[in-house]
Amino acid sequence: MKNYPQHKSNADTVDEKYNDIATNDFLIGLVEQHEKMAWMIRARKENNRIP
Repeated sequence: MKNYPQHKSNADTVDEKYNDIATNDFLIGLVEQHEKMAWMIRARKENNRIP
C-alpha cells in the first residue's frame, strides 16, 4: 500500500499524543485489512477475472 507508512505514522500519533494504544491497534488493523482487500482485487483484475 502506497500510503501505509503515512497511515502507520498517523496511528502512532494517536498512541503517542493521546496515549490510546487501543485506537492505534484498531487503525492499524483497518489499514492491514484494506491493504489485503486491495491486493486481492488487483490480483483478480490482473488475471482477467474482473472486467
